Amino acid sequence: MNKKFEKIKRAIDKAKKIALFCHVDPDFDCLSSMYGLGIKLKEMGKQVQMYTNEEFGLAENILLDRSLVKIGDFCPEDYDLLISVDTPEAKRLGQYGQQFAQFENVIMIDHHIGNDIKQAKISYLDADSTSCVEIIMQMFDQFGWQITPDIATMFYAGLVTDTNSFKNTNVTIKSLQNAIVLIQKGADIGKVNNAIFRENPLSELAAKKTLYKNLEIINKEIAIATISYRQLVAIGAKKKDCSGFSDQLLSYNGINITCRIVEQQPGVYGLSFRSMPGYDVNVIASRLGGGGHQQASGGTMTGYDDIKKVKAAVVKEIKKYLKEKRANA
Repeated sequence: MNKKFEKIKRAIDKAKKIALFCHVDPDFDCLSSMYGLGIKLKEMGKQVQMYTNEEFGLAENILLDRSLVKIGDFCPEDYDLLISVDTPEAKRLGQYGQQFAQFENVIMIDHHIGNDIKQAKISYLDADSTSCVEIIMQMFDQFGWQITPDIATMFYAGLVTDTNSFKNTNVTIKSLQNAIVLIQKGADIGKVNNAIFRENPLSELAAKKTLYKNLEIINKEIAIATISYRQLVAIGAKKKDCSGFSDQLLSYNGINITCRIVEQQPGVYGLSFRSMPGYDVNVIASRLGGGGHQQASGGTMTGYDDIKKVKAAVVKEIKKYLKEKRANA
C-alpha cells in the first residue's frame, strides 16, 4: 500500500463521524465516488453523512438513493473527519466550501490537473486516472474492501460518464480493465445505460433546442452555445438539462474547441469546454477561473450582467490560446 493510502486508511480507521462532499453541479463520477465510499464506511460502523448542493435529476434518482444525502444544515462540530471527492479546491464545494477549508482534519481525493488541494491535511491526486471512481476503486482494492453489485453499478455509472463512454483520449487499458472488473462484480450496465442515455427529461430536449438556436461557429473551428437564465426559466429547464452539449458540438467535422455557457442563476455563468486531441482547454478554463483536463474543463464566471459579455470574454481567451499555440508550433 502506498504511503498516501496508508495515511487515508489511518485517518478513516481513527474517525467515528465522517462527512463526505462532492462538487457543485455534481456529475456521476463525483456522486458515485461519494456514494461508494460513504456506503462502505457505513458498513464499517462509521457514522456517515453525505452532502450535495443540488437536488437530483431523473437519472440520479434512478441509480442513487436520494435519502442518503443532505442539502444544507451542515455543522462541522458534528464530525471528526471531512472527505471530498472529485473536487480540485474547497470553493468548488459550494455552500460547504468555507467550512470545509477551515476544518482541521480533511481528506481530498481528486484526479484533476492543476488543482489546489494544499489545504487538505491528507490529499490524494492522480491526474492519470480518467475518473475519481478509478481512484476510489484503488482504495477498495488496497484496503481489502469488497465491491458489492450495488456499488459496482454506481462506480460503472461514474466511469462510463467521465470517460464519455470510453471515447476520451485519456482512456487507458486500466480504464477498460476497471469496467470489466465492475461488470464481474455485478454492475447492472443495463440499468446504467437506461438511466443515463434513455431516460432523459423533455426539458433537456427543450434546453438543447435553445442551445442550438444560440449556437455560433467562429473561424470554422470554435463552437460557442449559450443559454440565459431567462431562457431556462421560460422552457422549464435547469443547467443539468444542458449537460453533454459541449461533447455533441465536438462531433462535427472541423470543430476543435467547444464551449457551452449556461446562466444557471442570474449573474452566475457555468462554462463547459471540450476539445479535440492536441488542444488544451484546461489552459483556457484556468485563465477564466476554472480548470479540469486537457480535453474537458469547466468553470464558473460571475460579475457580468449579460451573457453576451461572458461569451465575448470566453471567445477572447480561446482566440488568444489558439494564437499562442500556433505561434509556438
